[in-house]
Amino acid sequence: MWGFSYKAWSAGLTADTEYGRFEDGMPPNKNGDFAFLLHLLASMKTTGSGAVILPHGVLFRGNSEAELRERILKRSYVKGIIGLPANLFYGTDIPASILVLDKSEARSRHL
Repeated sequence: MWGFSYKAWSAGLTADTEYGRFEDGMPPNKNGDFAFLLHLLASMKTTGSGAVILPHGVLFRGNSEAELRERILKRSYVKGIIGLPANLFYGTDIPASILVLDKSEARSRHL
């Protein structure tokens, strides 16, 4: 079962199976949170919107995740963030966040 910060997210991933998901950069191998976020963004139509639940740490972690977060924010894909408390989901005691994404209005928010 997959969960927050899934460690083996890239198992079996090859250049043929990336499908343009990682044009903005590759998430770290040891943490799949941004892999799921980038997959959702790549799967959305240019007029699409969506939401993803991720651990609260995606808002603050550094290194390659900070670079990915900056690129996503500069494209104005994030319409909103909803913080959730710890112990809300079975099997995890960490706080989570809902990232609300919208590609259709990204250009107008960016201007």
